[in-house]
Amino acid sequence: MSTVEVARDQKISIVITRDVGNIWKRLFDHTHFLNGEITYILNEFEVKREDKEVNKLFSIVESITNLRDSGVNKLTKTLDENLYELNQKLTYSLSLSQKVLDLETKYRKDTTLEDCKKERKIIWEQFMDDITEKYSEINNTFEQKETDLRNHYTSLSKQISN
Repeated sequence: MSTVEVARDQKISIVITRDVGNIWKRLFDHTHFLNGEITYILNEFEVKREDKEVNKLFSIVESITNLRDSGVNKLTKTLDENLYELNQKLTYSLSLSQKVLDLETKYRKDTTLEDCKKERKIIWEQFMDDITEKYSEINNTFEQKETDLRNHYTSLSKQISN
């Protein structure tokens, strides 16, 4: 091999090595792409938004601090006042519902619909018997009085005629 061929082979191997290096950089070295993306994200969040998220976070922290310092105490005081009243009303409602439940169970045990009908029928029959008895007493009394009056006037008429 001549020196020209060796130089040419060296030149070719240098070109091949350089081309392989360029291909490797394109495939596996992402620093240029990542630097561009990092710059874009920083620009997006720092420049365009002007720390709006940070300001919102600070306002949220301030609100939470205010609630922790004064809101919880106000809330517990209000709840204590209103829950006592609510408890009283619930207790009263519970006692009323218990009374209704007791009455329902009492009537459910004591009487049924048929029993109530029979009881009302008996009461109605007694009422009708009492009424007819009183009517008959009144009629008898009236007839007795009528008879007495006829007799009285007949006797008066006889006394006058005599």
